[in-house]
Amino acid sequence: MRLLLDTCTLYWFLQGDERNLPKSAIEAISNVENEKHISVVSIWEMAIKSRLGKLNMPVGVGDQLLNRLQQFGLRILDINYHHASEVYSLPTLKHRDPFDRMLIAQARVEGLTVITNDPNWAHSDYELNVLWK
Repeated sequence: MRLLLDTCTLYWFLQGDERNLPKSAIEAISNVENEKHISVVSIWEMAIKSRLGKLNMPVGVGDQLLNRLQQFGLRILDINYHHASEVYSLPTLKHRDPFDRMLIAQARVEGLTVITNDPNWAHSDYELNVLWK
């Protein structure tokens, strides 16, 4: 399975906070046969929130974080033209968060199953496979 972890899922996983992650999400992320991606958008969002004091990042968002991502076999997904232009195609619905909209666009373009607890992502108009909602 090809997966994209949303920002909250990534944060909780890196923190080892299994209280916020269902068993299915932990198993999917831990399964070495799955191709796991995290978007540079999530790193950007965590950097902003950490700098504003809204998120505690004990390893920061520099090389220590990159090493941690590699340790868990998480691949970084950069933003490309197709991802950016896909945002225009997304229905507005009630979901207007620009970070999430880019993650949704990336998942659609790349054909990734998303691990998120945000019920807005599961809306049928987004045409996403969502592992956890």
